[in-house]
Amino acid sequence: TTKTKTTTTTTTGGGVAGVSSQYNPMQLLYEAERVQGVQEASKLLSEAILCERQVDTHLNTILSKRTQVEKGLVNLKDSLGLLGLMQKHAESIASSTKQASALAEDVSKRVRELDTSQSRVTEAMQRLDAIVEANTCVEQLQEAMKAEEYDTAAECIQTFTSLYFAVQPKSQSQPGKEGKGKAIKGKGSILNESDEGHVLKEQARTVKLSAKNLREVVLEKFEKAAKDGDHEQVKRFASILGPIGLVESGLQAFTKYLIGLISSRATAEYDSLLAEISIPKNLESEKKVNFNKAITNLFRDIAEAIDANTTLITEAYGEEGFVDVVLSLHEEAEARAVSILKKFIEYRQLSRAIDVSGEASSNSDVKTFEKTIDEIVVLCVRSEEYNNCIKSVLSHAADKGVEKAQTTLNALVGSPLNCVVRELNAYYTSLEDRYMGRTIEMAIRMNECIEGALTSSIVEDTFFILQKCGRRGMATGNVQCVCSILSNINNHLCNSFLSALRHDNSVYDVLVGCPTEDEIAALDSTSNITKVAQAVNNFE
Repeated sequence: TTKTKTTTTTTTGGGVAGVSSQYNPMQLLYEAERVQGVQEASKLLSEAILCERQVDTHLNTILSKRTQVEKGLVNLKDSLGLLGLMQKHAESIASSTKQASALAEDVSKRVRELDTSQSRVTEAMQRLDAIVEANTCVEQLQEAMKAEEYDTAAECIQTFTSLYFAVQPKSQSQPGKEGKGKAIKGKGSILNESDEGHVLKEQARTVKLSAKNLREVVLEKFEKAAKDGDHEQVKRFASILGPIGLVESGLQAFTKYLIGLISSRATAEYDSLLAEISIPKNLESEKKVNFNKAITNLFRDIAEAIDANTTLITEAYGEEGFVDVVLSLHEEAEARAVSILKKFIEYRQLSRAIDVSGEASSNSDVKTFEKTIDEIVVLCVRSEEYNNCIKSVLSHAADKGVEKAQTTLNALVGSPLNCVVRELNAYYTSLEDRYMGRTIEMAIRMNECIEGALTSSIVEDTFFILQKCGRRGMATGNVQCVCSILSNINNHLCNSFLSALRHDNSVYDVLVGCPTEDEIAALDSTSNITKVAQAVNNFE
């Protein structure tokens, strides 16, 4: 037991590392203290001997690795020297990097300072260039005013305005970016700016004075040109009024001028129309009354006024100004168009025409009746074309963000003009229905058999009339009218036309049934073969 206790060295948790747990020395010592007999001592001694052998084997294994461990220690000692050298090199590199970093930081600081200085120099040069250009602009403005070159003067004012704000100190408020026609309106106008502390305050005073004089002169000349009817001069001065700050007054003046032109021509047309209406009714006087010409010329004038001045108005007064002009022109056109259409309804007595249209009449009455229908269709077509033109213009403006255009588009359906046009469409639908009934009755009365023809005249005449009515309904461009006309065509085919085909029932019954030889002989001697054949073909 003492020998076992001496030879056991390193233990882990009460045992020797590498020794079987079955012969744990500490356990053996614990059991040796409780030995009570020789047999137990002999058994314990045997176990101790086996444990000793295992410990010796383990120690020999460890000793066999001593050479490798010593070699590793020698290599580690060499590595420690190398690591020390590497540490010195790393410290040297860190020192160099720190110096380079400090140098780079210093260079970066100097570069930022140089960049700031360069920006300031560039800004100063730009300000100097702007000041020089502003002085030149003021000289050109004064020369243009003396030479009465108002277009050039307006351009000089706009140029000076942009230069004025370009050299404005950053501490002062900068105007928002605005398009042409709004450059000197409101916040972006030197006319509303204080010149205190501004480098161009002397030049600005000169420009303000010139701008004030230019406003007065241009407005006076615009009014004179409008009064004289000089359209080119009116357009010239209208394009100047916006850029020199008279946006609202310029827009109102130009709109008033355009409305005056259209109103004068429309008034002349309407007076001429009233003069023709006042003549007692007869065939010649009714031919002279041309409602279509009056309303067509009115709509054409509006469309041409919008198309010819779109660029001018947009550039001088912006998209919103353009929409204002269009709406003003549309309001004028709508009022006059409604008057013309109502006068047409009154003069042609459309309500009475519907009541008396079912009565039998002569061919001349039918032609007059059809002429009235054609006139209604043309008026509806012209109104629809004008309505589409206005919708196109307003839709284009709405796409650019003009809220007023979108609002007007939504309300256009219930406008007075569209209400009157719907009333006309209702009259047209009723009159067309009466016309189909009257002409089909005439075709039935005039039905005749033509030698060699497959059908009698009723088929060709009826379908010609109905086809013409259907095309006329489609020409209105109104879906409700088209559906109503097609429904009426179907009704007349199923009623009047089919009833006329069944008029000669005796002939139809003989041909459709199974006639005997005697019936055929009687048919040949009493009836026209061509008429009978055409009656059957009419059904087919």
